[in-house]
Amino acid sequence: MQYQENVRIQTCINNAGETFGWIELQHMADPQSVIVSLCGERLYPKKFNIFGEPIFTEEVCDLFEWKERALERRHGKDFRLTALVTYDGSKVHINPHEVNSLDGITRSIQDLKSLNQLLKDRRIYKRQLENGKLNEYVIFGRYRLDEFGQVWTLGEQYEVHGMPLACTQNEFDEAYNKVKPNEWVSWGGVCNIPEEDESCPWCTKKFTIDDVKNGRFGVINGKIAHLQCAKQYEHEREIDKIIRRIMELVYEDELTFDILPNGYCNQPCCAHKPWFLCHTPDGDIEIGWRKRVISIEWKENFKPFDMSIFDSEDVTKWKRGIHAWGNDKAYEYIKKVKDTVNPEPEQK
Repeated sequence: MQYQENVRIQTCINNAGETFGWIELQHMADPQSVIVSLCGERLYPKKFNIFGEPIFTEEVCDLFEWKERALERRHGKDFRLTALVTYDGSKVHINPHEVNSLDGITRSIQDLKSLNQLLKDRRIYKRQLENGKLNEYVIFGRYRLDEFGQVWTLGEQYEVHGMPLACTQNEFDEAYNKVKPNEWVSWGGVCNIPEEDESCPWCTKKFTIDDVKNGRFGVINGKIAHLQCAKQYEHEREIDKIIRRIMELVYEDELTFDILPNGYCNQPCCAHKPWFLCHTPDGDIEIGWRKRVISIEWKENFKPFDMSIFDSEDVTKWKRGIHAWGNDKAYEYIKKVKDTVNPEPEQK
């Protein structure tokens, strides 16, 4: 059956922070049949998602926005631009037993290829069910396959060893309550499981099904990585952000430093991101990122100066410290103190 819809191009952002355009369709589409027209001109999608819905570049999002603004000026602020999409419906045959039964789930988690196919097929089958819901399962004791076809990860601190390879959500809850009675379970954000041919961008090793069974994943610049690799990357990046991009610009070759525990958060989300005790010719400086600001504290052995030099700065301050909104401000504050305690000699 052929369909015709007037729909907007939605602006979205992926894990890498990249902007793309997406058109949501009411039915599964055959990608080869999809024709998209905007103001009488045909647009060619960059790619299609698993439902056959067209994906466009960031520039197409700009085009859509600019054309809509131009038409708003002509027709009024209530005008809403849409693209015309014609397409043939596509019916993908999904065996319900393979994607929505414990036996089918168990058979499909033996390798990365079949696991990823299972996850895609569950999303497609949920689309075909329309108002129906999928059965919920937990695999490897840590990934929840929910009623909408999404995948969620059990919080690391809630993990319990000895869980079945695959079980229903109710079976998982019963087994969990036996080990940790009356303890609340927290499922984290939507999980991206790597594809069969993907490699970790940090250690460069190809992912295997054992990584999914026994490990956890983080994200490096939008790419799936082993969790420990992602943490090591962020550890090294923090050294670059603070030492090379701030401290060495002020003190050049006169700097050494010690790595300190994170002074803001010691939880798994941040504990791998270090703070620093920097040794300069003027004394020691403790520095590190808080949530949105950089904490800077000149230690007791630092040359004396008056914190009133920062009176004009509308930020958090204390006896020997200050918060800086970003690298530029951190550099400015540290350089200002260095120049204050090392005044230029008076010319005779």
